[in-house]
Amino acid sequence: MTTPQHLCKYVYHPHHGTRVFTDHALLVGARSDASANDTEWHALASLPQRFTAPVFPLKAADFIKRGVEKGPALGAALAAAEKAWVEAGFPGNADALGKIADGVTQK
Repeated sequence: MTTPQHLCKYVYHPHHGTRVFTDHALLVGARSDASANDTEWHALASLPQRFTAPVFPLKAADFIKRGVEKGPALGAALAAAEKAWVEAGFPGNADALGKIADGVTQK
């Protein structure tokens, strides 16, 4: 089974994370009509063990060169870019990353 990208963002998220995701998956499975041997349910519950979170590839320098000043504005730009990167499905190519950085700095 492939890793469902739309669910990986919940595993990656620092406030959700692997423990919370697994807890919710187990609760949903327990409340469903799925049997204990249901492979789809097991795949969902084990997603955090199969998903390796990528490292956020953009750095402060990427925003400083776009005119963002050091300080709270830089932190806000990094946070907004990481959120956009996760929502976009963790792209790693330069074009997508450049669009994310540009989009954050043009707001």
